[in-house]
Amino acid sequence: MKDLYVSLSSLPPKEEIIQNLGSKKEEKKILAMQSMVALMSQGIDFSDYVGVTVKEIIPFDKNKDLKRLFYYYLELMNKVDKKGRILAEMLLVTNQIRKDISNPNEYVRSLAMRFASKLEEYEIVEILLKPIRDNLTHFHADVRKNAFYCLAEIYKKFKENFTEIPELIFERLTVEGDCGVLIQGYISLKEINDELFQKFNRKIKVELQEPVFLEILIDNLNEIKMLEKLSEMKNIRVALKSSIKLLEKAKQEKKKKEIAMKIISLIPQTKDTEILDSGSMIIMKNSSFFKGETQQFLSICNTFNRIEKFIDFLLEISDSQDYILLEDFLLEKFHSLFNQTQKVFILQKLQKLSECSYSNKTLELLRDCVIGNNPELAFESVNFLSKIKNVDILIQGLKATKFGKVFRSILSTLSELIEYPMVLYDLIKEIIENEQISDNIFNSFRDPSKIFFGADLALALSTNVKLYEKHNNLENEKHEELKAEIEQLLIQIIKIGKEINSIDKNSYNMIIICIKNIKQTQEDAHIEELEEKVLFDKYFILPQQKKEKKIIEEEFTKEKVFQLTGLSDHLFIEAKLNCTVLSIDLEILVVNQTNNLLQNVTFDFTTSNNIQENFTIQPFLLKPRTAKNLTFSFCVTEIFNSFITGTVIFNFSDKGTLKDYVLNLSEIKILLSDFLHPANMSDSVFRNKWVGMEWENTYTYRFNTMLSLHCLLNEISKHLKANVIRTEKDEEFIVANLCTTTLQGEEILINLTLQKNEMINFDCRIRSNKEVLVKALTTVLGDCLREVK
Repeated sequence: MKDLYVSLSSLPPKEEIIQNLGSKKEEKKILAMQSMVALMSQGIDFSDYVGVTVKEIIPFDKNKDLKRLFYYYLELMNKVDKKGRILAEMLLVTNQIRKDISNPNEYVRSLAMRFASKLEEYEIVEILLKPIRDNLTHFHADVRKNAFYCLAEIYKKFKENFTEIPELIFERLTVEGDCGVLIQGYISLKEINDELFQKFNRKIKVELQEPVFLEILIDNLNEIKMLEKLSEMKNIRVALKSSIKLLEKAKQEKKKKEIAMKIISLIPQTKDTEILDSGSMIIMKNSSFFKGETQQFLSICNTFNRIEKFIDFLLEISDSQDYILLEDFLLEKFHSLFNQTQKVFILQKLQKLSECSYSNKTLELLRDCVIGNNPELAFESVNFLSKIKNVDILIQGLKATKFGKVFRSILSTLSELIEYPMVLYDLIKEIIENEQISDNIFNSFRDPSKIFFGADLALALSTNVKLYEKHNNLENEKHEELKAEIEQLLIQIIKIGKEINSIDKNSYNMIIICIKNIKQTQEDAHIEELEEKVLFDKYFILPQQKKEKKIIEEEFTKEKVFQLTGLSDHLFIEAKLNCTVLSIDLEILVVNQTNNLLQNVTFDFTTSNNIQENFTIQPFLLKPRTAKNLTFSFCVTEIFNSFITGTVIFNFSDKGTLKDYVLNLSEIKILLSDFLHPANMSDSVFRNKWVGMEWENTYTYRFNTMLSLHCLLNEISKHLKANVIRTEKDEEFIVANLCTTTLQGEEILINLTLQKNEMINFDCRIRSNKEVLVKALTTVLGDCLREVK
């Protein structure tokens, strides 16, 4: 029955309700019945008015609302006295219920049978049983469906009195032609008699049934022959679902592979997400059958939803002769993707593949990424090239990259890979002296507003020289001449920094140390002369090296609690999230809400690419109605907005058969703000650091709010966990500088303007040394403003 919503505050008194009940107007009768039902739900007794109610409502059989309210009334009224005897009022109304079960209106029949299914009194049910049975042959499908349901519910309560009901349901099921009725009867038979249920499974003619029923049948079938018959059906979903179950039940390796190959052939023919996930999961679970079948899987790759797991699976099953095919597939997938995180993932898989094989196509892709416009792809490509030791493309990247982090990474890599210092010396000299190349690297030697890269160049040359000497043990005249030339080059770098007011003390000292390290001496006249002319503090832009701040992990632990499954699921799962400096700990509570022993309970997590699993998952048992606490630890490689989700897989025994079950976990969203804490600095330090930050993002928003500008600024700083460094304000605007830092010590600077006209105009600039941080904080800021609207 439908739910009934009534306002208790507006209910009339009892006398008025009875008066309305006797009215000739149906609207007043409906109002009276609604009021009566509402008051009865609060414990007020209307049993004395059963006769009046029946008399006034029965003539209005065609009014569905009145009939529905009448049965609400019957549900709420007392049916027995304190001694358990049937009340006379209930016996009075039983005859009317019996008539309703045979009413010409199918809605009234169904309503009456739904009510009868809830009765606990045998004397009443016995009177109603015959008309309920007669409804099994009614011409209307809804009536038959309710008859099946009602008989099954009656049998559950009075099975010793009505032993014929299971056989009756079985007989009617064998001739039932409506799919919806068949499903209801099938479920009812399953609940009350397993022997007849299995007999029906063996007897049913599957070729005559609709796919929606066959899917339910597959879930309950254990007979291999019947499943094999279903796997040959023309309906792809039915064939695929039955094949998946066959694979789960098959014991012989040869048979398993045969079924698995059939599943592969069926997958491209469906777009159903649920069945695709089930099919892909069972295939990946049986990866040992597919060694050497890479080409077969590549032809169906676009049907898989979780491409990351699919690629890992391909790498697992591929032989050496498949690597060229797999490389072409990964390259094609890379170019078809728009999501940068997924592209980074593809590069990582190509890197794994490169341990055995890679082609010029991959090298061309890496070159394009290194000199391209995406810093994440460029940085990942440098790591790739470093692993395969491709110096040529790294040199091209050093001359053409647009990002300081990538420039430093390439420089550090080349200092270790280039065998002869002369090569690195010539390269760095070309960068310094060639204005066009220098311009590509942010004008870093001629623009005082940019970070000074001189210390990085010096460190690379010094490292390269020492590695060369270590492995070659050379002290000849040519090598000494080269060291002298390198010394002059580094001095030239210092002069350039001095000329454009770009060199800071840390960079200067680093270059001096590198020169001394190359010369292997402690004093140098040229160096002393330059040292006297080092810049004053007011010209310092950005120290190359950050001040290290010791972070006490326990001091910055953030806790949140997430519900990962529903209250009605087999497993109730709740997780407490603890974020620390370099890790995320999930303390998980798993509660078995069933009466079954759950076996092989296993968690399978999926995370964003900055979170890595730091544990081994072991299957475990969970007894009925018991709970278990688990802890999973994840490493955090980089801080930005991220997520953890996944599935929990388990087996349980259902009437002697071990069944698999997959439960999807809700997503745990981990925001950048979970890893932030306020940072303190002076206004002058803020301005200097602002100039040196590599990445900036702007954010503009117009909205209405009841908060004052001052309160709004406080809410924003609280949400971002930022300190307000400086403000300028009047009644209509505020300009403020804010600073926050991640638990890993990465600073984020914020400059914002709040202006109040008809609406609040919000303008903000966010800067950091990492692109991913400014993007992530923009998302957090947007959430904050939507909350304060």
